[in-house]
Amino acid sequence: MTEQPTENALRELLAEGLNLCVRARRLDELTLAAEGRSLGNQTPDHARCLTPHLWVMDQYDRDLADWEARTRKALR
Repeated sequence: MTEQPTENALRELLAEGLNLCVRARRLDELTLAAEGRSLGNQTPDHARCLTPHLWVMDQYDRDLADWEARTRKALR
């Protein structure tokens, strides 16, 4: 039998989930802002560097996957 998570552990998982939602919304805003800037940008698409954006997205995806795994384990 698995041990039930404490109330504090569940609160922390909920808080992390809410923080991930806020981060996702912020990433969406940044993406839309970048797309808006690119409309008037004369730089060719192949000359733009997406490394910072890709790194931020990768970190978010990793954090989300970690949170999802811990939440699924806690809810069993």
